[in-house]
Amino acid sequence: MGWLGNGFAQFVPVNESPLNRRGNIGNTNNPLPSSTSSDDSDTLPKGIIFDYEVIPDSTLLNAVYYFYLKPLDAKIYYAFHPTLQPDYIEQSDYLFAFNNNYYLNTGNVGAPHTSLYPNYGKEIAFKYQPSVFDGYGYTLKNLPFYQTERPYTVLSFYNSLISDYQVRVVHTQNLTQRWNIALHYDLINSEGAYANQKTLNNYLGATTNYYSKNLRYQVKGGIIWKKLNIQENGGITSDSLFTDNIQTNRSGIPVYMYDASTRYNNFTAVAHQSYNFARKIGTFVSTDTIVSEGDSTSFIVNCDTTVRKGSPFNIGVLSHQITLDNTKRNFYHRNIDPLYYPNIYVDSTNTFDSVSYLKIENLLFWSNDAYKDYDYKNPFKLSVGIRHICAQRTLTYGLYNEVQSLWINSLLPFAKADISLGKFAINLFVEKTVSNFIVAQDNNLLKAKLSYTANDHVVSISAYNSHKSPDLFYYNYFGNNYQWANREYERIHTNNIEFEYNWKDNIELSSGVTNAQNMVWLDTNSLPFQTDKSAWLAQTKLSTNLELGIFHWRTFNLLQFTSNSDVFRVPTFACKHSYFVDFKMFKNAMAVQTGIDMRYNTAFYADAYNPAMAAFYRQNEVEIGNYLWADIFVSLQIKHATIFLKLLHINALWEKNPTYFMLPHYPGQDFTLQWGFVWKFFD
Repeated sequence: MGWLGNGFAQFVPVNESPLNRRGNIGNTNNPLPSSTSSDDSDTLPKGIIFDYEVIPDSTLLNAVYYFYLKPLDAKIYYAFHPTLQPDYIEQSDYLFAFNNNYYLNTGNVGAPHTSLYPNYGKEIAFKYQPSVFDGYGYTLKNLPFYQTERPYTVLSFYNSLISDYQVRVVHTQNLTQRWNIALHYDLINSEGAYANQKTLNNYLGATTNYYSKNLRYQVKGGIIWKKLNIQENGGITSDSLFTDNIQTNRSGIPVYMYDASTRYNNFTAVAHQSYNFARKIGTFVSTDTIVSEGDSTSFIVNCDTTVRKGSPFNIGVLSHQITLDNTKRNFYHRNIDPLYYPNIYVDSTNTFDSVSYLKIENLLFWSNDAYKDYDYKNPFKLSVGIRHICAQRTLTYGLYNEVQSLWINSLLPFAKADISLGKFAINLFVEKTVSNFIVAQDNNLLKAKLSYTANDHVVSISAYNSHKSPDLFYYNYFGNNYQWANREYERIHTNNIEFEYNWKDNIELSSGVTNAQNMVWLDTNSLPFQTDKSAWLAQTKLSTNLELGIFHWRTFNLLQFTSNSDVFRVPTFACKHSYFVDFKMFKNAMAVQTGIDMRYNTAFYADAYNPAMAAFYRQNEVEIGNYLWADIFVSLQIKHATIFLKLLHINALWEKNPTYFMLPHYPGQDFTLQWGFVWKFFD
């Protein structure tokens, strides 16, 4: 393992496991740990010590560590290395990679999307509405921070026969021995196969982190910028033109909107700093006097004996984090068809709706988790703190009709406890919301987890209970074509219990049941609706990464059952599989991976997409799914460069009556040839 500091910030690098063997190389949304490592080196930054096993061809990779911002952690528990393996670079669309989720989009890379693996009630913090854009780009949860021995750069490029391309750039380096900066940039430019379907998206992420000379003070900062330009066609007007192959020229199939688009801008900035007040676990010096034989000369000998004096009752670590999140979404629809919208409130010719959302969050907490775990394993780790959230929303519809919402202030006190009892561990978390606004008033969350670790086996059982008001979006909304105000709701009650098992990082199995009451969604008329019915959702997820010689099999499997399909709209089964062989050629100078990627979900009444509000709503007319997507690929890695060639959706070539819709009235992509490269530099 490796570590930073005198018991304050801690690196625990995670060696690459089979479950993490393949991922989106070059896509910083899906970073991977690596099995490569190197020996200790005198060139390491002063104060940063790495200790790990030596395996071949690893020196450069282990010069780079990356980790993530965990706002309620006083230490960096896990750090990762990049990898040179040609792993999953062929999955250029992050939504379909192995990202522990399953998404459906509106038919083009970078387009709005929804998850088929919902997790309800795990957070109670205020938000405006569920996002349909977060599957791409960066968030505070997946934005990497780095510490490096040398500059590290990644260049990625993806292209295909359907006039689309993607560019990804990563660069990081240490400016001083303990001060790092990093930059990530992603570009998605895709015309799409259908009329008015183009996406032109820019994503930028920048981070920096610094440690003081004694390593007791640390600061991390980051910014995230997203600028999305998405053409909205509302889907095709006649599904039969597609399913009967009447119109094979996809751009000639009529769509609902020819002059509509969404412009989405987001700017997020975060600054996190911590100071460790706890005394360093130091060295006790004992002095012995030795008298030599034959004379009276005395020799003083200092014997250094390390004495561990850690205690759960220490002065601890104080941390503060401030986050600014500013989001604006504009929807334009010129020359609208009055028959398309249920109502027109201002302008019968053009729709111009704008939503602006500003949130400032301050987080202050104290923790007694002040020492490195291998110096002193604290049996009782306690964190207590408070969050203050100040938010404002502004709605504009038409050109001059502005609705200014009030500032919403919320306080969220919380406490977290981690108790170690030998091979057993108990984790507890409680949080409550106190607010001046009914949307975020009296929400509360309680989580508990019991885990057992024995050799390569980890078994745990967890539960949570939450009471949360619906998002602000459901209380009031004002647009040219949709409006509602002064809605009243009961709080949403969610209870969950879940079992999880991990074996050697080759198998991850989780199975749980969620009970929800008073759920809220948009009905078939795109209007808010709250049910008075209680419903159960049982979810089982199995992820595996198995290998036998050169043969590899990685899977993500999701099984879901619900007592009420009106409350939970999910497929019964969904999966992503990858079968490939991995070998080397030309005296081990070139690594080769070739195989097939597949994904599938059973048919269900998927929610339909409403571009005007960037929201999904219930529909009961069209079932989506029961179709297998298959891609054949080959990836070649030579030194630090990897190239790939992929036959995307190859089984579409023999589909006479295609049924491969991603969402209602949004067909998926046809067959195309795709290629790209990833090149890594260490200099």
